[in-house]
Amino acid sequence: MITGATDGIGKATAFLFAEKGAILILIGRNLEKGKKTVSDIIQRTKNSKIEYMQADLSIQANIIDLVERFKAKYDHLDILVNNVGGFFSERIETNDGLELTFALNYLGPFLLTNLLLKSLKSSPHARIINLTSSAHRYGKLNFDDLQLKRKFLGLRAYQQSKLAIVLFTKYLAKKLEKNQITINAIHPGIVKTNIAQQHSGIQEKAVKFLKNTIGISSKKAAGFITNLATSNKWSTISGKYFVKMRIIKSSKRSNNEKLAEKLWKLSLNLTQALQIF
Repeated sequence: MITGATDGIGKATAFLFAEKGAILILIGRNLEKGKKTVSDIIQRTKNSKIEYMQADLSIQANIIDLVERFKAKYDHLDILVNNVGGFFSERIETNDGLELTFALNYLGPFLLTNLLLKSLKSSPHARIINLTSSAHRYGKLNFDDLQLKRKFLGLRAYQQSKLAIVLFTKYLAKKLEKNQITINAIHPGIVKTNIAQQHSGIQEKAVKFLKNTIGISSKKAAGFITNLATSNKWSTISGKYFVKMRIIKSSKRSNNEKLAEKLWKLSLNLTQALQIF
């Protein structure tokens, strides 16, 4: 299962998995783009084992519905790639009353992963891949204003969400130590994608400049992701932060166990997800 699979890194990753003959479930919120993506992949790879499931992962009811649809058709899940994400210059609230960046980039993957754990446990050697960014190094979690109602900046919200993903990855890895499931976070590098392209603020212009000058292609980034998801080299590695294909020490905050536990408990409350363990 690949989220955010109709564009950029997600779409490129879907193509590479399809070439390997994988059964794919692609997740996106735009039905027409989803149908076209499936059609394009089947036409180019001749792999017809591809299904599109529509869901807006910033909306929790959509995530719950998605998982129910998936479980009705499939008895296990081998690989989950939490790729979906966004950068927003203005503060937007979701239907659940949450700041959009936090809801889409972090809480969505948190809830989806938790609800799919039983399906992942039914696989002999499941892997979870969480897309993050080096921006996590500048992220902070202000629990008094986690939804950034008082001091919103697009970059600050993005950095916070990427820190949260790394904390989540490391915390869940410890909980899954006795299971045949690995979970890792990866920063595939600065990638030429459409993120922040629709915005014109100073921060967005800086992001676009970096991507356009030193960014790698979505296909190259997808290669790192599929390697981490399928290579025997990484079969027992869990709870790590990768930059491309190297294990790197993540930020000091992302290794704070008390911070990770506090975020986990708050996330359970924000999603009202049942505690799996």
